[in-house]
Amino acid sequence: MYGVFRNQRDVILSTVVTREIGHGIMGDAQSALRSSRFNARGLLKQQALEWIAKYRAAMTSNTVSSRASLGPEALPLWRIHQDVKFFAELFVSERLHIVAGGFRIFSVTESTAQRDNGLDGLSNTEKMRIYRAIYRYAIYGNLFYFDEGRPGTVKSDLLYAQEQSHSFLTLFPAWQVEELSCINDFIHDKILEKWQEVEDDFYAFLKDHPHFGDPGREDQYNSRWEDDFFSQSIKADYYEEWQRYFATLTLSELREIFTAKANALLTIVKRHANRFPHDFLTEALDEDPYHVTFITPEYEAHEQALESGIKVQFQEDAIDQPNEGWLWAHRYEPCNLYIESTRDFPTGEGLRRFGYVFWDSDRLHDSGILQKESAYPILHCKSPIVRDMLTCG
Repeated sequence: MYGVFRNQRDVILSTVVTREIGHGIMGDAQSALRSSRFNARGLLKQQALEWIAKYRAAMTSNTVSSRASLGPEALPLWRIHQDVKFFAELFVSERLHIVAGGFRIFSVTESTAQRDNGLDGLSNTEKMRIYRAIYRYAIYGNLFYFDEGRPGTVKSDLLYAQEQSHSFLTLFPAWQVEELSCINDFIHDKILEKWQEVEDDFYAFLKDHPHFGDPGREDQYNSRWEDDFFSQSIKADYYEEWQRYFATLTLSELREIFTAKANALLTIVKRHANRFPHDFLTEALDEDPYHVTFITPEYEAHEQALESGIKVQFQEDAIDQPNEGWLWAHRYEPCNLYIESTRDFPTGEGLRRFGYVFWDSDRLHDSGILQKESAYPILHCKSPIVRDMLTCG
């Protein structure tokens, strides 16, 4: 058996890895791997634009073959996919169940609840949608990470939010950008959760050890923790910026944070604290879309389609097509030229909260969501009905 494997090693490994990741997103997986091999994470402006141009060409050519051997890339791809799969499993387990209290998104019998609330309960299309967004999140970090401690690198040498948006995010249709936004919001939410976990542990320790620290301190009005990570002044001044820096870390580093506990978690958090990012994904998503800033033929055609009342028909669940959740949220009107800014989707609220752009049509229909008459108020999370709908559990 080993002899058979040895003689066909590349073919077997390539087949296994491609099947696990999904043939339709292998291009993004390979690009994520190659971007992880930059000499230094975070490229200067001209280098970033050149790499993005190659990435665009690779996406356009669509040269990935189901029979192609991945060669020496097979095992590195497998390793990076383990990080991607970890985040996908975490996302599904924490987001898919949100509407379960009011809608039947998955079976709730004891024998199937655990299976259906994880990756094993998803279709291949749903899994690939989530994988694709996480791979692109990894690419984004590798491209636009900023290390203030790196000698000779200043922010003016890097792409700012508007340039990131117009060079990278406009490579994708709006519904794929929304997939990326779902993962971005999720990462930020998890960072805050882990920080809260560290703080809870820290104050539990102080409760059990009231004399820990410097008992000889004379100034009773200033806490001995004033300059520590959890002081009120530090939180007020730097909390958001530190959070945004954490979101720029690699998938492996974020995985380490999300799985660490107690003192190990505190050590890791302090290692990355007190560092500040450059513009990143959240800022880029808040930029005005390219087609709004510049009147183009595509923009004019889009406006004419809206004026004529054209409705977009849902075709099928496929990774190269918008899912029905996206079309329903936009009232089946054309919306494939624009990046939806994060201003319209406050973190942790609205449809992003349960990843509406990832789920198949059958799952959404079974949930009862698509039977709602108006999607527009739900899209902007203004309706009290929506808040009731999305706060179950």
